[in-house]
Amino acid sequence: MKLFTSCYLAAALLTSAVQAGKLPPPLESPHKQWTDQSSLPPPDGQVCNSKTSTINNFRILSQSDADALSSCGTLEGDVTISAGGTINLPNLLSVSGALNLTGIGGGSILSVGLPALKTTGNLTVQFVYSLTLTALKNITVGDFVVRNNTFTKLALPKLEHVDGSVAIYDNADLKNLQMSDLESIGGSAASSGNLTIQDNPSLTTLTSINDLNTVKGNISLSGPFQT
Repeated sequence: MKLFTSCYLAAALLTSAVQAGKLPPPLESPHKQWTDQSSLPPPDGQVCNSKTSTINNFRILSQSDADALSSCGTLEGDVTISAGGTINLPNLLSVSGALNLTGIGGGSILSVGLPALKTTGNLTVQFVYSLTLTALKNITVGDFVVRNNTFTKLALPKLEHVDGSVAIYDNADLKNLQMSDLESIGGSAASSGNLTIQDNPSLTTLTSINDLNTVKGNISLSGPFQT
């Protein structure tokens, strides 16, 4: 009984001291910050494949198709975005196969937003007027081909390595090419590892590839720019 009374009195005195401002309030539990689900780190998303997806063979023809894949962080297999208008996949982190971005009807009427994409296989971009790939770091297998587009800026500020070849050509309005982190082109024994930049009449500078130190194959640069 004496022990219980002492503990009760001590608790009462501590509460009074806090209320009077003589002591700081007790620290919150370190686990409290995780009780609010909105404060949890975002998940990396599901790993989706063409057999389990409702989008046949990952052929994305509209934003509603893209929305059906919004929970996917990784798409296993080849992915084709072939549409007019705007297609956004803000949560996509990686594509294990080839990624083909192409506007329909032979005109540059497609805008693609892949702001979180870090890795993909063979990447082809054609008939596109706006492209967001600002997180892309690695093209793990195959080539990177950019042709017949109407965007004025191609920004790949985090791209470090392309396993195959890089070919950027026939982009009439391209004025700004940003690949400042690109270090190497060509890796696997099967890749040719060439670098080709040509027939981009509005591109006048290539200073954005100054950090490139390894090209496995041939280099072909032509245009109204200073290298």
